[in-house]
Amino acid sequence: AERLHPNDPQRILRGLEVVEATGRTLSDWQGDAQNPLLSEPATCLMLAPARDWLYARCDARFQTMLADGAAQAEIAALSALYLPPQAMALKALGVAELQAVADDGMDVEAAIAQAQMHTRRYAKRQMTWFRNQMSDWPRFTEQDYEDNFANIFSFISKK
Repeated sequence: AERLHPNDPQRILRGLEVVEATGRTLSDWQGDAQNPLLSEPATCLMLAPARDWLYARCDARFQTMLADGAAQAEIAALSALYLPPQAMALKALGVAELQAVADDGMDVEAAIAQAQMHTRRYAKRQMTWFRNQMSDWPRFTEQDYEDNFANIFSFISKK
């Protein structure tokens, strides 16, 4: 609890859920000496595409989800559950915007633009987190990883 900021309700709630479910605090779990996930050393690297390329991929993925009908089916299923507004499932990217279309008559194009913006911001936060947490990892910044697979494979095979 000492490490949690009082204005971070999501992490506080998660900590309380862990204590309730296991009888142990998160710091107890994190402090346990555990076996490594892999028995052999791992080679770490980061795929870090250019921001414009990444954002275009995020936008296209959201459009594909809409075209495939997956998003609409998921929104209908979530609505049928009558979840409280603070439920984590309702905080997934695109859910609020698509629910606003279904429930409040929000313009579809405006909802798509807003959901795509939130997705791009999430991707930016992820890239910032990786840059800060994995600062010593080699980065491959080429956008077309299939064309540059040889470079990445060469790096891995030298380790």
